[in-house]
Amino acid sequence: EESPRPGTLALTEAVIAPGSRMVGRTVEMLGFRRLTRAVTLGIQRRSRMIRTKLGEIRLESGDTLLLCGPVDAFRELRSSRDLILL
Repeated sequence: EESPRPGTLALTEAVIAPGSRMVGRTVEMLGFRRLTRAVTLGIQRRSRMIRTKLGEIRLESGDTLLLCGPVDAFRELRSSRDLILL
C-alpha cells in the first residue's frame, strides 16, 4: 500500500492520557491547532459527545478528541506523552 503524501489530510482519534499536561486546560488555551497543526472537530467524554463550544471545554483524562490534520502531524503526535493516538 502506498504511503500518503505529506500534507494529505486525515481524521484520527486521540485520547487524553492519564497525567497529561492538557488536563484542566481548553483546546484554545493550549493553542492546540498551532502546536499540532490539527483541528479538533469533536470531544467525547464518557461515551457522550460534548455539544458545547469546543474552545470552552476543559479537557479531562480519558477524553477522546476527533482530529483532522496533515498525516505527517499525526506521525509526530505518536511520540506525545499527553495524547494516545488510536
